Amino acid sequence: MAIEAEWAQSMGEVEMGALRALLKVLAESIPESTTAGNVPAETSTLSKTRKKKETV
Repeated sequence: MAIEAEWAQSMGEVEMGALRALLKVLAESIPESTTAGNVPAETSTLSKTRKKKETV
């Protein structure tokens, strides 16, 4: 809560409310099976980039 209050003071209450709303939309759009540390390595962007470089 302290960090959120600090950001609200820095960016403004209206902007903080908008950020909070956007983060809520983002959080709700992530499937529950895709949680941090639960994403298969072969689906990550970094993994795809590495595989691409290896085949070149």
